[in-house]
Amino acid sequence: MSDWSFNADFTGVTAASGMGAPSEEGIYYVTIIVTEETTTRAGDPRIRFTARVNEGTMAGRTIFDGLNVPTDPTSAKKLLPFWGAFLASLGYDLSKLGKKKLTAKAILNKKGYVYYKPAPEGAYPKVKWVSKMDYDAWEPASTSASEMSEVISGDDDMDALDNVLGLN
Repeated sequence: MSDWSFNADFTGVTAASGMGAPSEEGIYYVTIIVTEETTTRAGDPRIRFTARVNEGTMAGRTIFDGLNVPTDPTSAKKLLPFWGAFLASLGYDLSKLGKKKLTAKAILNKKGYVYYKPAPEGAYPKVKWVSKMDYDAWEPASTSASEMSEVISGDDDMDALDNVLGLN
């Protein structure tokens, strides 16, 4: 046994839950707790996010997602709308962003809204970032998860991203 020590500030720290992803389809209010730079199997740059569910019966569970980084005008045309949906979900006003350098610091600890549908066996879960306005519109108890799924899965632009990333 070694004698070790370190200084730490646990103010605002939530214990890691290890609970995994939500087991129910729905729209969740989340906090981005991890961002990391990675590459796809094809070698394209990608940013991965880990979001923790903030409230409800799934509080503490984590949702994993990621977006490819645009590397040229063609990929920017395809990918920036999805980055826009993600950033709008986190409260950014896209009309005010203009040309910006996006950093991990700009994303980490931000709160946002995400639709999540658990994966069928052998597939990926469905993850789509939605705005606060969309979240509020879908929140009424009369809107079932299957109705939300129909509204969201009809979004051809988001399905196009799935095709670009090879998730369909």
